[in-house]
Amino acid sequence: GASIAKENRGVMDNQGWELTINYNLRHGDWEHNFNFNLADSRNKVVKYGDPAIHENDGVTVLIQEGLPLNSYYGWKVQNYFTSYDEIQEAAIPTTIDRDQLRPGDVRYVDINGDGVIDNDDRTYLGYGFPRYTFGFGYSVRWKGIDFSILFQGVLKRTNAIRGELFEPFHADYGMTMYEHQMDYWTPDNTDAWLPRLATAGSVSQTNNYGQAGSSINMLDGAYLRVKNIQIDYSFSQKVCKAIGVSGLKLFLNGENLFTITPMWKWAPNIDPETAGSGDSDYSDVIDGNAYPMIKTVTLGMNLKF
Repeated sequence: GASIAKENRGVMDNQGWELTINYNLRHGDWEHNFNFNLADSRNKVVKYGDPAIHENDGVTVLIQEGLPLNSYYGWKVQNYFTSYDEIQEAAIPTTIDRDQLRPGDVRYVDINGDGVIDNDDRTYLGYGFPRYTFGFGYSVRWKGIDFSILFQGVLKRTNAIRGELFEPFHADYGMTMYEHQMDYWTPDNTDAWLPRLATAGSVSQTNNYGQAGSSINMLDGAYLRVKNIQIDYSFSQKVCKAIGVSGLKLFLNGENLFTITPMWKWAPNIDPETAGSGDSDYSDVIDGNAYPMIKTVTLGMNLKF
C-alpha cells in the first residue's frame, strides 16, 4: 500500500568557472587594493526519461532532458485583452468561461496554435538558480585612515513571485493593495504592467494570477548590492600614549546599504537573494514572507590597554 520510492535514475551535467583578479598598488603613504571576482555555475539534465512536472504553492517546475533541473514551466503572457471582440476570437484557457473575461485580463500565447490554451501550451519560463555571480572590493589605507567598500550581485536569475506583495487583492484573507501595484490596466492605461483589478475568486483573477506560475509571476532577479562599507581611523601612538592606552581606533560600518534590482519595481523589499519558500532551494516560489534583509549602520571604538 506504500507509494513507490524515488529512484536515482537521472544523469546531470554540471559545469562552471570562476575568475578572480587582485591588484595591489602602493604610492607614497597610499596603499590600494582592488579585487574582482566573477563566477558561473549551470546544470543540465542529460538523462531522465519521461519529463516530470511538479506544482508547489503557485509555481510549476519541470524536469526534462536538455533543461536545467527544476526549470520554471507554465503559460507565457502575450498581452492583455483590449476589447470584447478580441476575447471572443482569442484562444483562452479551457477552464475559463470566455463570457466572464473582460478587457484588461491576461491573454496567453497559444504555443501549438490549436486555438485553445491548455497544458500543451506550457513552456520554459526561466531558472531560479543565480547565474554570473560577481563581487568587487576596494580598500585604501592612508596614514591612520582605512576605507573599504564591497559590491556583490547576480547578473541573471528568474524569480517566481506570489502573494500579497505581488498580486492586488490576493485571497480572501488578505484583500489588500499596495502603492507599487497601482500600475494596472485601465482603458486609459493600456500599457500597464499588471492586468485590470479583479476581486479574489473571480474568473478574471483566476485567469490572471491562478495559472500555477505563468510568466506574469516571473521577475528579473538580477541585482547589484553595496554589501559593506567601512571607514576606520587609528590614532597615532603619540596620541594613545598621551591618554594612557596602547591603541585606539574608531570605526563606522554599514551593511546592505543599497540595492539596485529591477524586481523591486514590482515586488519591493523582497531580498533578490531569497531562495524559495518550500524546500529552501531555488525552484520554489518566493512569497515575501521571508524576513527582509537588514540594513545596519554601526559606530564603534576599539580600545587597547
